[in-house]
Amino acid sequence: MKCPKCKIGNIWQQVSVHVACPADYFSLSKKGIRKKCVKIMGVGWDTATWYCNEGCGYYLRLGENK
Repeated sequence: MKCPKCKIGNIWQQVSVHVACPADYFSLSKKGIRKKCVKIMGVGWDTATWYCNEGCGYYLRLGENK
């Protein structure tokens, strides 16, 4: 999706992912998150941030009171 402000950059999104895993498991890397013992329980879309990858200053923070 193109940036509505600069029309050059692409919009990126940043969200929180909620995972459940054993208490002694600390390897939540790209490879580690694929293990059977790790379960993705949800994603915090209500507090997501969208921003332009070109650095034009465009961002949209969902759930922010204005």
